[in-house]
Amino acid sequence: MKYQFSEKIALMQQTPFASRQIAVEFGRALGFSCEAAVFPVTTWDEGIQVPTSMGEISDYMPETVKEINEIPEGYVASSDSPLPMPEWDRRKRKGLERIFSKGPFLKDQNLDELPDMMDVHIVLPSDSSDVQFEAAVNVAFRLGMETTAFEGILLRQESETGNEIVFAGGEDFAVSYEEKVDGTKVYIAGDGQKLISGVTMFCETFPLQGAFDTWTDRLEEMAEGFAMQNLDGQLAYLEASKIAAGATAFVDATIDATLDNPREKIERHFPDTIFVSHKADKLVYEKEYDITWEVDDLKQLLESKVYPRIQSGNAVKMEIAVSEDKAVRSKLEKEIKECIIKKGADVQIDIICSYKQGYSWIDEKVNPALKALGDVERIEVAFKPFLPEGETWC
Repeated sequence: MKYQFSEKIALMQQTPFASRQIAVEFGRALGFSCEAAVFPVTTWDEGIQVPTSMGEISDYMPETVKEINEIPEGYVASSDSPLPMPEWDRRKRKGLERIFSKGPFLKDQNLDELPDMMDVHIVLPSDSSDVQFEAAVNVAFRLGMETTAFEGILLRQESETGNEIVFAGGEDFAVSYEEKVDGTKVYIAGDGQKLISGVTMFCETFPLQGAFDTWTDRLEEMAEGFAMQNLDGQLAYLEASKIAAGATAFVDATIDATLDNPREKIERHFPDTIFVSHKADKLVYEKEYDITWEVDDLKQLLESKVYPRIQSGNAVKMEIAVSEDKAVRSKLEKEIKECIIKKGADVQIDIICSYKQGYSWIDEKVNPALKALGDVERIEVAFKPFLPEGETWC
């Protein structure tokens, strides 16, 4: 498969209908074989020659390589029991915007969100011009780009039952959509340069609206606006209703979009209205907590519970864990030692970090002691993962 189709299909003028059928099928096949193209993909000059028979078209189709894999016993593919995806487009009526996507013309039979069946014919009346014929080949090319499978003959001369794209002639280019009892019909009007220019634009850009959006996005926005479900609809209602000055309007959160700052422009236009995003934070509950510092709590505990019990000649050993860095713990250790020594007692104190206490003990207490021995070559650290309730290694 080609990513970019950069060639042109060379058409011949005043050809019989059978030759036009072959050319339209050839255009669909080449479109099926690529992912991108610059329209029009046709020319009346030099280019890829249209085959003389339907059978020759297969020579231009990509070869199908089927992988043979061993399927495990009991394996069930998810694609064996697919369910339809929920329709994200909530509009009940849909139209021309789906001509080149999943819809009445391009159907998804295996529910993988990719069209795999073309349920449409192109109608090119017997008296149609060469320009209409050229436009039909371009439309067939674009339809081929949008499906993963197709079969049958695309072009016919007379309108019949079923879905159809009909080239209706006329002077000016226009595309219209109509749902009938016998199928969905799209009429492409126009002839001459207006038709070619229009079909070129139609095949190359439709239904895009800008770089990322489509006609469906625009129609959804309009539908949401009429239902007051977006900012445009809400502002239109506000403009039309002449609400009294000082009113508060709860509007869509896009009023606070940072990209183009719509709030500033809107508030200038409605100076007497207070605008509140319906997603704005609302204070429901608030409580302030004055959390004391653990070092101050420790000092207070030592002053009230520990220091009064120390007597001269006592041997005091303390193991303390606080969540402070080494500098704070070293300063705290020095202060505690000074207080205990003043009482005439001997003191041994270890203050480790309460976060990762085992690592803090090994890094700050064990390792320095082992290094002081000078002849330690290897250290093994063993631990028991589960201890009786209430016991710890530190």
